[in-house]
Amino acid sequence: MIIFASENKWLAFQKDAVTQVEAFPVLKEPVAVVWHPQGEVMGVAALEGNARHAGVLIERRLRSEGSIEGEVKVFIHHVRQIGQGYQALYVAAPLNEWQRLLAWSNAQPHHCLLLSCPALLWKTQKLGIAMVFHHATKMTFLGMLGGGIVQVDTIAFSDSGEDLQFAAARLGELVQEKASSLQLDKRAAQLEVLWLSACHGGPAGASVDLSAAFTASSGMAVKPRDERFRQTDANNAPVLSAIPMLARHGGASLALNSSASKGLFLADRFLPACTAASFVLALGLLLLSANWLAQHRQNSGQLRALQEREVQAQSRVAALEASAQMPSSFSGQMIFIDTMRSLASGHDPAGLLQALKAASGGEVRILGVRTESAATGPAGRSTQPGANMESPASQGAGSAVVDGVLPEGAALEGSKLLSVFVRALRERGYQAEPIDTKGAAAGSSISSRLFSYRLTRMAEPPGVRP
Repeated sequence: MIIFASENKWLAFQKDAVTQVEAFPVLKEPVAVVWHPQGEVMGVAALEGNARHAGVLIERRLRSEGSIEGEVKVFIHHVRQIGQGYQALYVAAPLNEWQRLLAWSNAQPHHCLLLSCPALLWKTQKLGIAMVFHHATKMTFLGMLGGGIVQVDTIAFSDSGEDLQFAAARLGELVQEKASSLQLDKRAAQLEVLWLSACHGGPAGASVDLSAAFTASSGMAVKPRDERFRQTDANNAPVLSAIPMLARHGGASLALNSSASKGLFLADRFLPACTAASFVLALGLLLLSANWLAQHRQNSGQLRALQEREVQAQSRVAALEASAQMPSSFSGQMIFIDTMRSLASGHDPAGLLQALKAASGGEVRILGVRTESAATGPAGRSTQPGANMESPASQGAGSAVVDGVLPEGAALEGSKLLSVFVRALRERGYQAEPIDTKGAAAGSSISSRLFSYRLTRMAEPPGVRP
């Protein structure tokens, strides 16, 4: 519901009906009150300095001009910076009326948003659009000309049709004079002027006649924006008013209430939307939780199935372990198999002994033959068999170490005999690598005649095999 409060005449607007109510009624629902105080002074002041002091400066100027008497409350509805100064659109209202309205608003059981009528007029004003607001016998022009705020008003002698038409024509003349003083006659003629009425009863033609009088004197095109209502307490008599349209442009940002009251109003206004949003969010969370629960149950079932399969597998493994007993002779058999595998990997004891017998030629005495694995030889040296062979087929086979001694009295011919011995082995497919044995028999008479060779099988011997 929207209430227009002016003097002692309060009008309540609901949909397409309007009803006159008593002043300061007890509200039964949230309302927006469009306040047009009695004896207000509206104007535009050009000032310099800090805009925070505009209210004090305007009140001082109005008192010096004699425009106000008694205590007033100055409302600054708009400030427009112009260079180092500024223009302020203001309304000076009687302080006692404002305090009474504010106290009444705070005492209501429902939200009551207080809106100033001049603030709503400025909120509705757009660049290139001006307006005339008609209330009772007063008509006010408000617009922008040449980058500045222009405000002009007139007051009719009475509410008769003739006096109102005369006041409308006079308002047009004042606006034209203002535009001429600013040298903006052509720009003023291009302005679109909206005609707004607070509450104008009777046929629609009366309001049109007032706008026509204004157009005739100002040369500006006028567009009525009043809406039609039924006055229910006057036999549904037609009433023209722009108050609901102005109120729709208002909001908490334009309200004259305290910050706490505006906050509560916004909270109550958006409560249904917040409730709906909370319901949708709760429903979404519920669906998401249900989905998570279904996934949890599915994963739990899969986990139980896997656990059961694991238990069954462990049972089968235990049964197989109990039945898989190795025979008592298995270790001996594995030793025999390892021995045979070692022999088959590259050693030919019979062939090796035969080759050594043939290579010695009766001059060299063989003391012993032993085998060793293809790992790391003495002193940490790599003895990988076949490392210098032509084919990898012999790699990985073990090697044999032969220990021998030269005959007595063959110290001078020892190297020659060893060369013949090594060459004979090579012809029979064995690569001989000398091993140092001097340290083991140092100081003995036989140490100069001892020798040791590591023998590895060659892939393709150059000579004829025995």
